[in-house]
Amino acid sequence: FKNNMAAGAPGTSMGPSTSQPRRSRRSQRPACGSSDDFGGGNGYARSKSPRRSGHGHATRATTSIMRKPHTSNNNNNNNVEKVTPAAGGGKWSSFRVRLVSGLCLMATFISAICSGHLHVWIMILAIQTIMVHELFTLAYQIRNEKRNLPWFRTQQWWFFLCAVFYVHGRFLIHGAHPSIMTKATGPTQSFVQWCLNHHTFVSYAMYIAGFVLFVVTLKKRFYLEQFVHFAWIHMTLLVVFAQSSFFVSNVFNGLIWFVLPSWLVIWNDVMAYLFGKAFGRTQLIQLSPKKTLEGFIGALFMTLLIAPVSADFLMKFRWMTCPAKSLSYFRDTSWLDCDNDETFQPMDVTLDMPPRWVLSTVPFPWVRDTLDKLGFDVTFTTSPLHLHSLVLALFAALIAPFGGFFASGLKRAFRIKDFGASIPGHGGLTDRFDCQVVMAMFTSIYYHSFVEADFALPAGPYDVSGVWDAVNTRFTNAERLALYDHLGTLLNKSVVV
Repeated sequence: FKNNMAAGAPGTSMGPSTSQPRRSRRSQRPACGSSDDFGGGNGYARSKSPRRSGHGHATRATTSIMRKPHTSNNNNNNNVEKVTPAAGGGKWSSFRVRLVSGLCLMATFISAICSGHLHVWIMILAIQTIMVHELFTLAYQIRNEKRNLPWFRTQQWWFFLCAVFYVHGRFLIHGAHPSIMTKATGPTQSFVQWCLNHHTFVSYAMYIAGFVLFVVTLKKRFYLEQFVHFAWIHMTLLVVFAQSSFFVSNVFNGLIWFVLPSWLVIWNDVMAYLFGKAFGRTQLIQLSPKKTLEGFIGALFMTLLIAPVSADFLMKFRWMTCPAKSLSYFRDTSWLDCDNDETFQPMDVTLDMPPRWVLSTVPFPWVRDTLDKLGFDVTFTTSPLHLHSLVLALFAALIAPFGGFFASGLKRAFRIKDFGASIPGHGGLTDRFDCQVVMAMFTSIYYHSFVEADFALPAGPYDVSGVWDAVNTRFTNAERLALYDHLGTLLNKSVVV
């Protein structure tokens, strides 16, 4: 067979080896991310399986190239067709679509921030819903398009509703000021009050109802498909929804803890792209062939430089630094009456050169004494927020990109280009927020571990407004009367003493 192919035997589709250089099988494959690899138009379309020949070997369909008969050199110019790009199409059209959609997304983001904590919370919930919808739709088209599993969509959105009620309910109760509980009025106040007072039990009851529904709807011959779908729902809620919910916690702590980390991730992504285009030579990871080591390192240094500058700019606005005392809208500015804590106050920092811990590791005393005499101290004025911003910048540049790598690996596993088409020209929201959700969870944990833990309670007097708000919202009338009587008894005893 090889001899016939080399000699151009009749009945074969290949001519002599001298007519055209032979292409390898790998070179004929479409590049990853192209329309041939992922299907046209719809980002969820799966690639077609290769046809099989009569011998059972997979063969690839090739496009035959029709060639014009060879003519003399004098007529070559007449046979050449000049291809001109279509007007209004190509890369510039795609760039305009991406630019307009990016500006609209940025305008929505800024408008929500300027409107207050409540609007940012609504925006975050909308983003979570769209991201979960994209992943649920991917599971539907892959697992259920031809199987008609019972209650497929209902189970997806029921478990999502359980997660929303549990996570956002906890943020509503514990994350914001207790006075927001008194906003509910009318006939639904008692029902809302009961659900919030028994929030954990109601959340568990909702989840158990979905669990029972899943077990009851198990269908013969589709057990494996249904359990895979059950695992997909929980993976989506854990990896995407749970991590992105920490955005709300950051918003309640102060808008700066939401805006600054998000901005650092965006800046790092842009710098990685620019440095990769300019100096990129070494591939960083196989999951993303276009990511380069040079772009990764360049983005790290640029993110470390921009972090203190951004923190210094944002901390000048009370709109950014004040925590949420109520779910106010843009006309209510009462929550701006706050005192900045120690995180935003200037302080003097002294650095020993060389550091003391380095000198303690020197084994020879005479070398240690010499370095101590030659050393010097550097003193400068900064704020704790500037130092915290450097930690956030390190995470945004070193760890957060792996959220994008995780998403790239998931897309390659399903052979899709984008998770959706929610943003024209950019793909889905999951493609844009894959790094942000990782950053949101880290920011919340870091804040409660190293920022909030550093606050020391003052000697007094204490603000007990939150205590009375909790008494008025969570206690019944009988419990309030009992508390007031007990306090009155204590006051009478203290007066007598």
